Order: sequence, then C-alpha cells, then structure tokens
Amino acid sequence: MAEFDTLRFGKIDVPGDDQIEFRRGLLGFEQLRRFVHVEVAEEAPFGWLQSLDEPQTAFVVANPAVFFPSYKIEIDPRELGDVRPGPNDRLVVLGICTIPDRFSDASMNLLGPIAINAVTHKGKQLVLNRSGFTTQHRLIDGDVKIEAEPLRRSELKPQAARQPA
Repeated sequence: MAEFDTLRFGKIDVPGDDQIEFRRGLLGFEQLRRFVHVEVAEEAPFGWLQSLDEPQTAFVVANPAVFFPSYKIEIDPRELGDVRPGPNDRLVVLGICTIPDRFSDASMNLLGPIAINAVTHKGKQLVLNRSGFTTQHRLIDGDVKIEAEPLRRSELKPQAARQPA
C-alpha cells in the first residue's frame, strides 16, 4: 500500500492492485500514467479518476450506460493493446464528465471513453473516430426545468446517445 497526497481527497492509501496504469497517459495528460478510481457514495453515479502522479489532477467520471443505455463501443480488439480482456477479465468503461455550475449543462465525452481492465488494472483512453460521438454529450434531457431547488441526481432522465446525422 502506498500513500498519496491529493488536492481533492487529502492523503489517500492506495493498494498497489488498485492503481491503474495508463501506459500512454490520457489525451492531453500523457505525462500522467498512474491513477486510482475513487468512488464517493454521496456522489454516485459519478466517481473520480484521481492522478497519483499529480495531486491536483482528478477527472469526474461515470459509466456511460447510466446516462446513455444504448451506448456501445465498437473497436478492434487489437486496438485495446494490454487493456484487452482475457477470458475471465472484465472491461470497465468510463466517460470523462464536465460538470459546470448549471448541472443541466453537464456533459460526457463519448468520443474518448476510458477502458480499464479490472483484473490487470491497465487502462487506455480510446478514440472512436468513426463513431459519430462527440466529446460533449449532454447528460440530461434539455427539457428539464430547474425552478427553486437544484436538480437531484435521482431526477436525471437518461437520454439516448445520439449520433449526428
């Protein structure tokens, strides 16, 4: 177990087998190669992909299927490299989210999902070039109205991930 300082969570203890290695880092953050997926019950369905190399860097992430039930990634298994799951491995897919002040404008990057092999703890950010997805799919239906109270996560209406025509 190793101890890491983080800006968001303070000191955290991370067992070696919970550390996720991104051999090439994430797009725009290639120098950051070690992360941990932090789940905070009160923030579900969102979690954090916390860098272990740079304490101030953490990304809000979520399972795309929570918001976009029809979201499927089609990729040549050879492109997964060392993330490719074996017969008994499980592949976890996460989308990086942008959560602005107005939650109704929150979005997820479906063009560049993150794939993590849950057994080997190897990760890779994919780029789905010919998918029609974008980096900013809104998480909730644009018709949601927020009046006196802020929108509660339990009130989210999942919407289909729409590919541009």
